[in-house]
Amino acid sequence: MLWFALGMAAYGAGAFAESIHSLSGFNAFNFKLWYISGALVGGWALVTGLLYLILRKKTADILMLIGAAYILVAAVYVLLSPVSVIPDGNRLNGSAFEWEFIRPMTRVVHLYSFVLLTGAAFFSAFQYSKSTRFRTRFFGILIITIGGLLPGFGKSHSNMDISIIFYFTELVGLLLIFTGSLVLKNDNEAVVKSFHANINS
Repeated sequence: MLWFALGMAAYGAGAFAESIHSLSGFNAFNFKLWYISGALVGGWALVTGLLYLILRKKTADILMLIGAAYILVAAVYVLLSPVSVIPDGNRLNGSAFEWEFIRPMTRVVHLYSFVLLTGAAFFSAFQYSKSTRFRTRFFGILIITIGGLLPGFGKSHSNMDISIIFYFTELVGLLLIFTGSLVLKNDNEAVVKSFHANINS
């Protein structure tokens, strides 16, 4: 559950940094905090949490380490890159980076997160189809998946200056992630062991 907590904290930090920008104007450090927390860490942390739920631990460990190394390298580039000042009244966006390769690097993280979030939902649905005992885990993972995808949906609309949609979808997404985490936390221990036994079989 720590991975889901990290994902929620990262999205929350991103929203906080966005609020600081709206209230106080552009600040390079705040901008980079916003980018690292929201664009890099948030979705990846949620995906990593799901990987530990649906994959063998060894496989999840390997994917986590690869992802962490990539995120770390990208974050270093973000911190080192010069940035252009975003005029007051404009939303924060990655075009402020003078090192243009940073945004394509971030798209890799987004694609990775999207593929694995949706893949987790389909995989858990497949496991659920084997036995209704996995109903709780299926719905918990599905709720977290929807919650993880919503900020991306809101971000696509924020690019069209519909900022209220971004904040609304991010709030709903965080609530769904929290709800899904509680559902999984309260799942019967015997069912959890059976679920992982099916994965490893």
